[in-house]
Amino acid sequence: MVLYENNRLRDGMNFESIYLQQESFPLHFHRAYEFIYVEDGSIDVKAGGKLYSLQKSDAMLILQNQYHEYLNKNGEVLINLFNASLVPEFVELCEGKNFRECIFHIKQMPEKRVEPTDNICVIKSYVYSICGSFLEQAKLEEKNAKTARSEEKRAGKSNLLREIITYVEENYKNECTLITLSEHLGYDYAYLSKFFKKQTGINFIEHVNQMRISHACELLTNTNMPISEISAEVGYNSIKSFDRNFLSEMGKTPKKYRMSKLDKAE
Repeated sequence: MVLYENNRLRDGMNFESIYLQQESFPLHFHRAYEFIYVEDGSIDVKAGGKLYSLQKSDAMLILQNQYHEYLNKNGEVLINLFNASLVPEFVELCEGKNFRECIFHIKQMPEKRVEPTDNICVIKSYVYSICGSFLEQAKLEEKNAKTARSEEKRAGKSNLLREIITYVEENYKNECTLITLSEHLGYDYAYLSKFFKKQTGINFIEHVNQMRISHACELLTNTNMPISEISAEVGYNSIKSFDRNFLSEMGKTPKKYRMSKLDKAE
């Protein structure tokens, strides 16, 4: 499943801290910058179609609207998200540049973790220190005409993929097919099918089912809704179809999934 996180930062926030402990996260993208720092262990990060292996004390900066995912087996990872509005000079310096290196190192992390509740001066100082270390080690170079054209093409594809994913997020509870998508976007049905498969590695209906099952898991865990109602709530017209897709995606039936979550809670 590919997620476009339109509101990755909470409303009114310019900075966010997240901690991953031996957790993975699926392919996603958003408008915020994302700083990754491995406090212990290691983590694999897929970004821009490449796989990077980060070890303890390694850092990485994910740029705006860059596809990325975490394949975390044993890492303890700090993630900071921040808006471009916090670092306008950094954004300006990066304009029209390529980065030859993605992994970099922070000479000294703050003894006390910076949190969204800290005052804005502390947050800006911290974020600028990250950006400064990145610029020192990333080996910036001017984009040539060929690279610029290639990035414009990628930007167009990124916008189309974002529109597709947003459509699914807004319509997965209802009829959500390639036919309704093509009518909504004004693109050829066959083109959208090939485009989505090429960009994400899965077909469109798989993505829709993954979105539905993901939301069904939340409802099974956090509500007492009957399974038949959850099936209808997430867009399935048939309980049999829901059970089949849930078992395929999660490896267990909705009933057994709910029971396993209840057992853990106890």
